[in-house]
Amino acid sequence: MASGAGHSSRQTQPQGPSSAVLSLWKQRVEEWYPDLYRQPYFIPPVYMYRTRHQAIQLSGRTVFMTQPPVINLPRGAPPALQESDVRDDVCQQKVLECLHRLSQTQTEGMFVLSQLNFGHYLNDPSFAAAASALPRPVDLKGQNKNRGDFDVLIIHRRHGILVGEIKAIGDTISSLPQQQQDQQVKKKVEQAIRQLHKAEDVLTHLTDYLQPPPRVQKTLMLPNITRAQLQRVLGDNPQLTQDLGHCLGMAGSADPSALCMTSDDVIRPVQWWQHQVTGSGTDPAMTDPVYLDLVSRFCGPATTVTVHCSSTPRLALAQHSDLRTPGDGVGETAARFAPVDIVLHPTQVAVLNSQQPLVYINGPPGTGKTLMLILKALDLLEQNKPVQVVSVRNRESLAASTMIYNQLQQTAGPTAQQLLHLHTFNIDLGDDEVERAVKTLRSAAVGGQLYVIIDESANPSALSGSERLTRLCEELHQHVPGLHLWAASLWHGARPPLLTEVILTQPLRTPPSVTDHVQQHHLAGVHGYTSAPSPLPCDGPAPRIVRHTGQGHGEGRPRDCEQCGSLVGKILVELGVSGTDK
Repeated sequence: MASGAGHSSRQTQPQGPSSAVLSLWKQRVEEWYPDLYRQPYFIPPVYMYRTRHQAIQLSGRTVFMTQPPVINLPRGAPPALQESDVRDDVCQQKVLECLHRLSQTQTEGMFVLSQLNFGHYLNDPSFAAAASALPRPVDLKGQNKNRGDFDVLIIHRRHGILVGEIKAIGDTISSLPQQQQDQQVKKKVEQAIRQLHKAEDVLTHLTDYLQPPPRVQKTLMLPNITRAQLQRVLGDNPQLTQDLGHCLGMAGSADPSALCMTSDDVIRPVQWWQHQVTGSGTDPAMTDPVYLDLVSRFCGPATTVTVHCSSTPRLALAQHSDLRTPGDGVGETAARFAPVDIVLHPTQVAVLNSQQPLVYINGPPGTGKTLMLILKALDLLEQNKPVQVVSVRNRESLAASTMIYNQLQQTAGPTAQQLLHLHTFNIDLGDDEVERAVKTLRSAAVGGQLYVIIDESANPSALSGSERLTRLCEELHQHVPGLHLWAASLWHGARPPLLTEVILTQPLRTPPSVTDHVQQHHLAGVHGYTSAPSPLPCDGPAPRIVRHTGQGHGEGRPRDCEQCGSLVGKILVELGVSGTDK
């Protein structure tokens, strides 16, 4: 094996019914996870939230509008996203973020699987013949042990297997009297004990072919409950304490809450990890061949990886996507935040339906400003209105306007393309350039009507530029009363008074992992982000930072820097999303 060469075998080599097929599985996981002996991996690499979109008609085309979760879904009502689904997703992600922080302290191989359905283990039809000779959950008939899932399953190179049951309780009971809160916690702990016993039975069955079998440890994860609250509940219920201690493998009268992940551990999980995992020492049964064998079965090509799918048609197949490697996570995040299907927030739909003639859209990056300009332009083109796409300054404005023009050329039909025009000006050069823009655009008016689209319209570094933009709008409106002008910019302080302001602050095109980083470097004059009423597709992978500084970078902008481009290309190759050698 490539990554495991040189690792000694201290125990019996794992055996299987078809050595050729099992070798293929091992080869595949070594290709997918080249540092599997030294680095943690998460499967799926990015946790996907449940979302719900409603198909609507907007200007003659089908788009999808995000839907907020409902509290109680009436019987017989159409499927909808429920608040309980959102709470479960947020709780699951909170645990995974905790484990991600923990993984940064690890120098050993570790695989963290989330929401692995029992029935998806070794269920790929391509490997059905080989899998039929291996132990599977479907072989366990008692108490429906073949049904269920592992909320969290960790396979550690040295410490064996850890299975965790997550309970999303805490936020919804905070307003209840303490006695009722504790009763709800007690109920969830009792449920978790039953589910953990079931998970242990399944794991014992699946690893029965290994002699000696790897150690299986269990943990209860309550990321919204403090340890003090859990200890209070356990202190009032001796039998529950005994049952939980037995479930988690604690002897005597020891406090089982020490082996549970609580809200105290979410930010600083190292102490919990030491109590739960490393405190028991290494597992003699976990040799490198056994570790590779377990990874190849639980994480290899024969086991299906499932994620929550969006409700738009293009993403309907994502529920059974091959979302395994970090590169897959990057690709799926991109597909969900920039899908083929157009996804809008209700606020954007309302503005587009309002038919306002003079609009200034502003907000931070990734909130859908340019998308709204494109949709507005397409609406005008379909009404046979000539559209003037205007760049009012160099660099950002020219790049954005050119992109909009090219996008409209590709999307609009041949007839509409004849109605589309691109104009480039640079009003930062002075009043003469404003006069030229006014004269050129006035001549494009037809029947007292003029339709103008301007992206990246403001220049925060030049106050005179903002004044000239105001003058451009006012002179056009003076000479062409039927002016329809939609402009967009990051900057809210540069709005011409003539235009109605529309503020977009809900992220639409970028995941929270990116917007959080942008927010940390907040620019004066740009609105901050606000949370959306509907869940976003995912939090996204951790950003990889490329800094435009140091030897070889030069003094130009990052986008013009060959060194920055080379570093970005290297990251894409590492992730396996480089596409082609070019």
